Amino acid sequence: MTDTTDNDLDTICSESARKNNVHLRLVKNAADKDARDRQGDSVQRTGGRQNNAPSTTDAFVILRLHDFDILEETFGHAVARELNRLVCERLRGCLRAVDVLERISANEFALMLADIGSQKQLETLVARIVERCSGEYVCADLRLDIRVTAGVSIVPQYSSLFEEQLRYARIALRKTGENFHSSVQFFTPDLLHDLQDRAAMLFELRQALKQRRFVLHYQPQYRVDSKETIAVESLLRLQTHDGELVFPDRFIDLAEESGLMLPIGHWVIQEACRQFREWQDNGCALQHIAVNVSTKQLIDNSLIEIVDAAVQDAGIDYCNLELEITEQSLISQISMAKDVLHELSAKGVRIALDDFGTGYSSLAYLAQLPLNVLKIDRSFLQQLDHDKRSAGLIRSVFYIARELDLEVLAEGVENQSQQLFIQSASCHMGQGYGYCRPQTAENMTSMLLQPAIPACM
Repeated sequence: MTDTTDNDLDTICSESARKNNVHLRLVKNAADKDARDRQGDSVQRTGGRQNNAPSTTDAFVILRLHDFDILEETFGHAVARELNRLVCERLRGCLRAVDVLERISANEFALMLADIGSQKQLETLVARIVERCSGEYVCADLRLDIRVTAGVSIVPQYSSLFEEQLRYARIALRKTGENFHSSVQFFTPDLLHDLQDRAAMLFELRQALKQRRFVLHYQPQYRVDSKETIAVESLLRLQTHDGELVFPDRFIDLAEESGLMLPIGHWVIQEACRQFREWQDNGCALQHIAVNVSTKQLIDNSLIEIVDAAVQDAGIDYCNLELEITEQSLISQISMAKDVLHELSAKGVRIALDDFGTGYSSLAYLAQLPLNVLKIDRSFLQQLDHDKRSAGLIRSVFYIARELDLEVLAEGVENQSQQLFIQSASCHMGQGYGYCRPQTAENMTSMLLQPAIPACM
């Protein structure tokens, strides 16, 4: 096995010099291996044998020590350096003479594993390396628990170019950071395509913000007993240059992750309040407009100021605005969200708990938070025809809501039988394609000025 010495690890050099050295060593090893393979192929041809399938598997592997920067900041460079030395020792114990080991950054190691019998054996070997390097370390009397993950690119399954092999291994490694339960990830073209799609969508989100290509559609919310339209929910869409509408399930998670959800969410609140005032001026008898609020917005210090500005600029009352928060986002940020929600509620803003029943929240939260509405997730209604227990569960939720003086809105009402059920269960409000699909602002205006509601699908 070829690897760096302890002195090499301690040498202070530029990042570019270190990378060049790593690349040269790995390229040399790959070239030597390729020469051996060509020589073997020549021997096979001389002996009259032909075999187009490779008899062994080679791979580039990148190992990462997670939270290494936090460890170094907390305990100092000496502890981090000692940890690197101990990891190297464990790695040496897993590798063979033909393998190459190089440290490529403070918390990453590159391996070139050669002449593995099969992909299955490669998977076993990489899993063993990760398991061996993970776990407990003792550095300067400190007991540390280290998580190690690996990204693997098989040579030359998708490329014979060295730089691309390392890039593919790093793409695979990125996936392990997204999934805590996966410590080893092999590169596949789908991972690259997902990353390219992500980059394209991130560019599209930023351009849409600059060029004001976000739009709101609106879905009515009906009073179940009278079929009266009493509110609308604002639904975000991204409009491409060619007019295509992109639905939020394709970009919301990325917007949250990239931090773009804050300016997008700011615009949504402003636009929803402005549109509500326009409907008021046109004589539409709506009680309120609902806006979805993301986790990032919920814990952002400026949310209250944004709501204040939007309500005051539009000239509407605070009670005309309803903020919808998902059960999952509330659970993850309950301590920070509680004060914000109480302050907004004190101003008169309505608070709705969306997708109720999909998370794992304690029912105690329902009494602690200033909620006005429980929105029952659509999955409950979808199960009505298949699971008789769903009806009892929904009725139980309605009962709890009544005891807590909360309104209940059933989401995802798609047919007449579901409408009849929620009416028999004394549900307050309904929303879904069975009543009306989301509409543009212009279409919604026309509908609101008509006394009759759309026919059920």
